[in-house]
Amino acid sequence: MASSTTRLALANSARKLPKGAKLVGAADPKQEIEISVRLRAKRADDEQVMALGAQPPRERQYLSRAEFGAAMGADPADVAKIDDFAHHHDLNVKSVHLASRTVKLTGTVKAMSAAFGVKLNKVRYEGATHRMRKGSVQIPAELAGIVVGVHGLDNRPVAQPHFRRKLPQKGAAARAAQGGSFSVDQIAQLYNFPGGETGAGQCIAIIELNDIDQKGHPTGAGYKTSDLRTFFKRAGHPDAEDRSRERRRRRQQARSFRGRRRGRARHRGGRCDRARRQDRGLFRAQHHQRLHRCGQGRRP
Repeated sequence: MASSTTRLALANSARKLPKGAKLVGAADPKQEIEISVRLRAKRADDEQVMALGAQPPRERQYLSRAEFGAAMGADPADVAKIDDFAHHHDLNVKSVHLASRTVKLTGTVKAMSAAFGVKLNKVRYEGATHRMRKGSVQIPAELAGIVVGVHGLDNRPVAQPHFRRKLPQKGAAARAAQGGSFSVDQIAQLYNFPGGETGAGQCIAIIELNDIDQKGHPTGAGYKTSDLRTFFKRAGHPDAEDRSRERRRRRQQARSFRGRRRGRARHRGGRCDRARRQDRGLFRAQHHQRLHRCGQGRRP
């Protein structure tokens, strides 16, 4: 499929340079970059999704991953059109994931700019240099309705961290928010979170993004394993402490096993050394006896 000369602006793809940004120059045209192209689903059933979300978690009928991918994934025919588009513009298809409706493309900045009708520049913003663009992404008319998103041409941070630092309160404060934050139990009550759930068999992701300081360094972010363990323990997760004890028990067993193995090796080594020394002593004694007998036989 040859790419059409008629191009359309991709919906919701318009970008502006942030206030205070400084243009440094054009992005290196030979730089290799990777982008993600998001495709439409085979079918969109918003009413079913909304109805499922309105049900309590215990009453929902969930699809398996295979069932979800088959029903809501990308159409292979749409992927074939993206493949033709990529090769027409000297881009490479790095990977295809039908369930997430994502096609990853690689190529130079020059090829990407020509393929999607954008101009990529280096821009200095808040102490860091990013690759940014202005305006909308342009796609061929035959891909309209098929491509729903193009991500990665512009690599400026788009998500914001949501962690909140607890600030000391002065004077009177509302009882519901003493100290400026809520406990885990209070959040669970506010959202009517069902109790007794363990999360077994579920796929759960917790994401907390870094912020960027004035020097362009990541700061403030991320969850530590100890933080997550404390969170689930306070939330009353039945397995949190048990799993922690089990990990400690396994580490102790491993250390004990390694210690016993080293002890057995030393014991075997010592026993073998003693046996070798005994064999050498017996050999010498027998050898001396034979020499003595031979000497006696040669006497006149």
